[in-house]
Amino acid sequence: MSLFLEHQKTHVKNVLASLIQFSKEVDHHHDSPPSQLIGFMFDIACSSMIDMAYEFGVPTYMFSTMSLGFIKLLFHLQTLHDEHNIDLTELTNDSEVELVLPSFANVVPSSVLPIFVTDHVVFSFFLNQLRNIGELAKGFIINTSIELESHVISSMFNASLPTIYLVGPILNVVSDDDDNNDRELIKWLDDQPTSSTVFLCFRNMGASMRLK
Repeated sequence: MSLFLEHQKTHVKNVLASLIQFSKEVDHHHDSPPSQLIGFMFDIACSSMIDMAYEFGVPTYMFSTMSLGFIKLLFHLQTLHDEHNIDLTELTNDSEVELVLPSFANVVPSSVLPIFVTDHVVFSFFLNQLRNIGELAKGFIINTSIELESHVISSMFNASLPTIYLVGPILNVVSDDDDNNDRELIKWLDDQPTSSTVFLCFRNMGASMRLK
């Protein structure tokens, strides 16, 4: 994924340059005050774009639909790795190890940590993303509220992390149209020939534990 994102940087940079140039031209023709891009929003998997936005002087914000507790967990795992030299991929092999994590009220068995922690390559990718965010991001835009995660929010505000902006809860309210789409999808699957193969993509946050 990191290689794919690197290849996209040139395209994103060209689009940003075009937008900035377009804004300048509009301001010039209409004799209006100068306008500018006020922010660049990304998710955690695309945080390698931060340095490119930083080059244009555009503030960057990380938007996450994940809970604030999970975001805090990721940064805590980074701290354990970077500042305490703890090999988390080895911890997950010992089900007896229990971790005290700031974003959880109870101790957490190492065996239930996110699956990507067990993979050196994938975990290294996430560590690089977290370092970029912690150093260059202007803030976090998180889909949560004080009422949902008050214990996590208090610990986050005391941490040396970018500013947190709470915008939740943002809900996906199911409608009748959604039900119809689901029925059409199931019908399409039922109509496929026997022994057909269906490709399921979980991006980088899921896995199928056995072949189907």
